Amino acid sequence: DFAGNNDNTLGLAHTFVIAGAGPDGQGALRNEVYDIYSYANVSNLTLTADSVLGSGGSTRWDIGPVANSMLDGRGYKLTTVGSGVLDIRSQVITNLASLTISNGSVYYENYSQTNAWTATTTNYVAPASSLGIYGAQTINMPIVLNGGTIRNQGGGSPAVWTGNILLSNSTSTLFHNGAGQNFYGIISGPGSIAVGGGSTTAGTVPGTLTLGNANTYAGGTIISNAPVT
Repeated sequence: DFAGNNDNTLGLAHTFVIAGAGPDGQGALRNEVYDIYSYANVSNLTLTADSVLGSGGSTRWDIGPVANSMLDGRGYKLTTVGSGVLDIRSQVITNLASLTISNGSVYYENYSQTNAWTATTTNYVAPASSLGIYGAQTINMPIVLNGGTIRNQGGGSPAVWTGNILLSNSTSTLFHNGAGQNFYGIISGPGSIAVGGGSTTAGTVPGTLTLGNANTYAGGTIISNAPVT
């Protein structure tokens, strides 16, 4: 547990090798108490079994973002727990079987992820959790949304998703467009999409949601205050 502590220096490029969920199931690596961002210096992360990462409270910690930083799944699954934020900023993500967001938020930053391995790394998003992109990056991973939220986290527009998306049950999934998002994979399944964005009372202009494929999801689209094309 980083417990809000950090090296107070960036770019130290530590390598962590993890397996399992930790002694209490709350993460083989986790952070609580304070945000530490990339001061965690988790530049390279390697899994040797299915593993869990944790973020307690509303804290945030990062993986990456130094040049050549790598998240190597070795064919195993990664799950995040806790109500905080994990920012994945690795330059290379490889051999990761899947990412399951069971609570809290995960987003991708700094680098697009469009290699052959990420094209098979399914992201599972549970109810009340969220998946996002920070900056105008492109992510090609398949996504299974069981409710929850998919969003442009900020930092640039558009956030581009090219993998197929399954709305896995009949609940509504929020596509949050504080800034633009483009979806080029096929969106399918029994669920519906609720499109939201900025707050007109706060003077924030929502971004445009662009759907670029012949989608087949059955639940319909509810448009609140963000344009859809």
